[in-house]
Amino acid sequence: TKMNFGPNAWSYGLIKAIEDTTKIIFRSEELVCIRDLYPKSIHHYLIIPERADLDNIYDLRKEDINLVEEMELLGVNAIELISNKIENFRIGFHIHPSMKR
Repeated sequence: TKMNFGPNAWSYGLIKAIEDTTKIIFRSEELVCIRDLYPKSIHHYLIIPERADLDNIYDLRKEDINLVEEMELLGVNAIELISNKIENFRIGFHIHPSMKR
């Protein structure tokens, strides 16, 4: 079979998810918050940048610090939507992401 590495590949699933307004919990100008499509816990949310040039943490630059801080804030906001006990949650980056963005 022929391998698909284009925009229809499974690795583009998150990009398709942030285009589907029914999956979005909330969004800012630069970020989208969705429930993880393949959750590893009861509450597993993803904060995804809208910018096409940011597919993973290795694309971040020094000038993106404000974006990273906003990502954390949106993560905190997602936690506050479902619970007031932030100490029961972890916020972090997928160090080896399997999907785009």
